[in-house]
Amino acid sequence: MSQHGSQILATRGFTPIQILRYYYPNDINIVQSTNFGSRNPGAYPGTALREGSRGEDVRRMQLYLNRIAGNWWIRPFIQNPNGIFGGDTRELVMAFQRQFNLNPDGVIGPVTWYEITRIYVAARRMAELDSEGQRYSIGNTPPTEVLRLNSRGNAVVELQFLLNFIGQFYNDITFVIEDSVFRESTRDAVIAFQRRFNLTADGVVGPLTWNRLYEVYRRIRATTPQPHPPGGTPNIPAFAGTPLQIGTRSSDVSTMQTRLNAVARCNPSIETLVVDGVFGQRTQQAVREFQRIFGLPQNGIIDQNTWYRIVDESNLLQGVPCPAPPQPPPPPPPVWPPFPGVILREGMTGPSIRQVQERLNALGANPRLAEDGVFGPRTAAAVRAFQQQRGLNVDGIVGPITWNALFGTVAPPPPPQPVWPPFPGVILREGMTGPSIRQVQERLNVLGTNPRLAEDGIFGPRTAAAVRVFQQQRGLNADGIVDTITWNALFTNISRTLATLDTADTVQAMILSDPKPHVELQEPEFEVFVPSKPHRQSKNRDLIFFLILMLLLNEKNQGFY
Repeated sequence: MSQHGSQILATRGFTPIQILRYYYPNDINIVQSTNFGSRNPGAYPGTALREGSRGEDVRRMQLYLNRIAGNWWIRPFIQNPNGIFGGDTRELVMAFQRQFNLNPDGVIGPVTWYEITRIYVAARRMAELDSEGQRYSIGNTPPTEVLRLNSRGNAVVELQFLLNFIGQFYNDITFVIEDSVFRESTRDAVIAFQRRFNLTADGVVGPLTWNRLYEVYRRIRATTPQPHPPGGTPNIPAFAGTPLQIGTRSSDVSTMQTRLNAVARCNPSIETLVVDGVFGQRTQQAVREFQRIFGLPQNGIIDQNTWYRIVDESNLLQGVPCPAPPQPPPPPPPVWPPFPGVILREGMTGPSIRQVQERLNALGANPRLAEDGVFGPRTAAAVRAFQQQRGLNVDGIVGPITWNALFGTVAPPPPPQPVWPPFPGVILREGMTGPSIRQVQERLNVLGTNPRLAEDGIFGPRTAAAVRVFQQQRGLNADGIVDTITWNALFTNISRTLATLDTADTVQAMILSDPKPHVELQEPEFEVFVPSKPHRQSKNRDLIFFLILMLLLNEKNQGFY
């Protein structure tokens, strides 16, 4: 939070909610919920649909209303169920509301939504296979009549029935009104069927399409269990008509108690009730707790809104495990490099500013910044441009938020590889001598220094020049001095194998490690007296290895090896 003084309250032990209430005691209503599941596709969207509304929820209601209108002969139909709540949708909503004794305001609020859904389920059940198959005399032989846009008659009704029946199992085949007229909506459903079953998608129902319709229809009938006959919609029971409250005794109370118990399974704060059909104090308290969790007025009365919300939530949990509460988000990955601890602003200099400049250049700063570690006007302008792109406070200052936004996606460097030989502990520079300088010269020669250096252990101008070339190639500060960074860059990939071998193996490893050996190790042309005593034999063997090693080192120093 950016509220001035909130940090002081936090240090005093205030929680985030307590801080909010401290500053805004009357302006915040915090609603807690354990309902973390996704919305049931049939659940009320939370906002009333009215003329001008758009979206998938509108389209669902349009399709449901058209299906209901076909069964209850309600007019007018919605000619183009395209998800836009227009005048024809409003007229059909009002006709539906009048038909089913609702307030005819043309608005789909929660009560109208759930009533449309409930009646739609009933309409679907009325159009099940046996009754509809007999109604339209679906026999063994498809019709021979070719149907296309503006065709009319019984064959069109049969086509529309088949499309609606198959559409129950394939969502891309949309519902059509069974009115015996081949309209554009019927053509669209035909095209969707043809595409689904690999036919020519021309919207014309000829012999091939008729045969495939019958084939799919029979296959579904043969493989799909027949549903129960019409006579109820167990998933969405109709509202009792009168609100349920303290003192009510009825089977509707039992229904609600059963549904509340289903919701209580995943909401432990709701008390599990005895299903006795009596609306007592415990039922009232369970209703109040349900209303609190799901953001309804907490009056303890089951009106239409609470009824359908209880039904909806219990349906959502039917046969599924309780949704897990949300896990806290994982901590953000550490930012590399870490924030330097000082806010960077124009006029400052230092390595942290160079890191900012390098990062801005990597992100495409235009014009490109000089990576000089100086926070000048151009760097400030680039920071402001970055802040504006990321939706940050555009002040040209690099604080923790801007720094983390800059470097939050930068992976930390891998752990350093072991270096062998280790850094000698002293910075090597021109004019110095010693074995460490010889190691540097040998390593530079192995890496292809041109001209090749004399490996004499003297840090002269040629060695300094070779070090600068190496540093420039590796993106280091090209100062010709071998400090820890340059030493590590030189020797990081050197194996420690030689350090673990004995004397004889060391001689062999020295021969094998040189990429271009110039001499071969020859057998000595003299005989060595070897006494029979074991300890004298071991000493002579070590002496032989030592002499061979010294010979090789002498030849190497003279440039022959």
